[in-house]
Amino acid sequence: VSSDNNWNLVLSPDKSASVGYTMASQDNGTQNLTWEFTSAEITAGTSKTAGIIVEDYSSKPGGYYEDTMTFIVSVKDELPTLSDAMKDGSTITISFTGNGDNTATFTYNNGSFSETHSGWFIEAARMSIIDGKLVAEFDDMDGDFSSAGEVNTITLNPADNTWTLSKGGATYDTSNYTFAVNGVDITSTLTQN
Repeated sequence: VSSDNNWNLVLSPDKSASVGYTMASQDNGTQNLTWEFTSAEITAGTSKTAGIIVEDYSSKPGGYYEDTMTFIVSVKDELPTLSDAMKDGSTITISFTGNGDNTATFTYNNGSFSETHSGWFIEAARMSIIDGKLVAEFDDMDGDFSSAGEVNTITLNPADNTWTLSKGGATYDTSNYTFAVNGVDITSTLTQN
């Protein structure tokens, strides 16, 4: 929301007096210039109240006071979160590429895990929820998860929207990793830890 007269109702037509005002939400009466709606609220036809708080005008001359406000409406995609991925019915996908056209994709849905790869030598892979975190492990050597130095571990933490990647405890290049929830890329919303 913007105001042509810088949040002042101006005496018309001579503009010799003005009265300040503020747009406010119903919640707390403080200035609020943005109202956000979720897709569920839009679908349900939810409305939100806006009010105007006008300064004391008892000493102002009588007449017609005016201002023009402009409301701008924009729509943006609502990105899912890692927390969404942990819910029943959601699917999280971890994909990465490297060494040319080599690719690997891990998918987790309702406790089920699948893995596909092309060009990589991945002997074994698994994905599970441990301590509220989604943990994907893959072994590119002998398929023995007990050999810590050979196991790559990707940990997704919905509590703080972070992810880590380690191989035998050492973090390495992660620039070619992407993460998606229900087919929507959320890589830009995550912080590498």
